[in-house]
Parts: sequence; C-alpha cells; structure tokens
Amino acid sequence: MVISLIALSVSMGGTSYAAVTLRANSVGTKQLKKNAVTSPKVANGSLLGADFKEGQLPRGENGAPGPVGPAGAPGAAGAPGSALAFAHINVDGSLDTGRSKGIGRVSRPASGLYCIYGVAGAPKNITATIDSLSPGSGFVLFASVSTDDTVGDACAGVESASVDMQDRNGAPTNDAFFVVLN
Repeated sequence: MVISLIALSVSMGGTSYAAVTLRANSVGTKQLKKNAVTSPKVANGSLLGADFKEGQLPRGENGAPGPVGPAGAPGAAGAPGSALAFAHINVDGSLDTGRSKGIGRVSRPASGLYCIYGVAGAPKNITATIDSLSPGSGFVLFASVSTDDTVGDACAGVESASVDMQDRNGAPTNDAFFVVLN
C-alpha cells in the first residue's frame, strides 16, 4: 500500500511538474502524434482556406462579373491578300468603289451579262457570289476569265473576266454580286 501511495504521488506530481515547467509555445508539430488533433478538438471557424490542401474545400458559387477592362492595343497589320482584284458590283452594273479594289470598270451590255475590265495582271480564276441582301432575282452565276475578245461576245473590247447571271428558270437576270479574281 505504501508503494501505491508513492506511485500515486509521483504520477500526480509529474503531471503538475510538466504543466508548470513547459514554456509557452514549446509543444509543436514534431511533438504531436499522428491524428492527435481531431475535428472535435478544433474550434469552429478557427481554420482558414490556406490551412487546407488544393481540392479539399468545395468551390463556392461564381461571383458577379467584374467591370470591362480597357481596350487592348491594335494588332499588327496582316499580310496582304493574294487576290489580284475584288469588287461588289451593283444590280445596274456599276462598280461599288467603296468595296472594290483592282478593277478598272464594269459594264452590263445585256441583261444578266457583266463585263469586268482593267484587272492588273492576268487572272487565272474568278469566284462570283450573289449578294444575298440585294433585291434582285439572281440564282445562278457563270463566271469566266477571258484573255481575248471572243467573236460574238457582247462585251466590247478585251475584258478581264465576265459574269453571266440567270434566274431559277435559266433566263438572264440582274442582281448585285461579289467577285474575286486571282
């Protein structure tokens, strides 16, 4: 019994000794056993987002978009295109000069026939598309590159190219269109 009392005194005194002699902040991560700190031992609201590893916290809802930033600097000029010429040609056969480059003039000697003159260089191909915003009734375009004046050709002189336009029934018709010559 005496030994039990001595053991009890030493154990009680040892705990009191440790509590009294430990300096503040002297117990750190190295002294803690693995899983010694559990959820019930952590005060609610005491941890910050930085205390968690990436992906441990659920994402919150997206916030409202911020204000629009300032406009960026203008980009560098692009490389020049490969087209020899391009144009928007009006229903009446006149050249829309604001949307055209490299074409001298256009004529419409007959309904549905548009003659293109004055293209610098020798065009090898032509692409023509009907202007969908035009009030005309064009449906089919036949475009060709000409290097000489064909006998019986309605285009006067030597044209660079010509466009033949037809409606759905194959009859000549007039409409505005875009053309590119390469």
